[in-house]
Amino acid sequence: MSKKIETFLEDMIDDDQYDEIEKPKHYNKGGIETYDYIKDVLGERGTLYYCWGNFLKYTGHRLLEKGIPTANARKAMWYLRKVRELLQTTEGKKW
Repeated sequence: MSKKIETFLEDMIDDDQYDEIEKPKHYNKGGIETYDYIKDVLGERGTLYYCWGNFLKYTGHRLLEKGIPTANARKAMWYLRKVRELLQTTEGKKW
């Protein structure tokens, strides 16, 4: 993201409401959070696979790369929590 766009977004969004991992600013612009939009579009099953894929991404090659392993581990855990939530809410559902 360019510095100009990043500054614009920072000016629009109150920092006190957001967290780098749990609720990042760039995923919360507009009337709906990105995760909720993805869930609306993909449904529960598609979102489960999306989150599982991101968990694998952040525990795979990205975990120790890009110089931010702690943040990548936190992101992986966030996605794993979403996988668990989706599995719990859809338990017994036949896809």
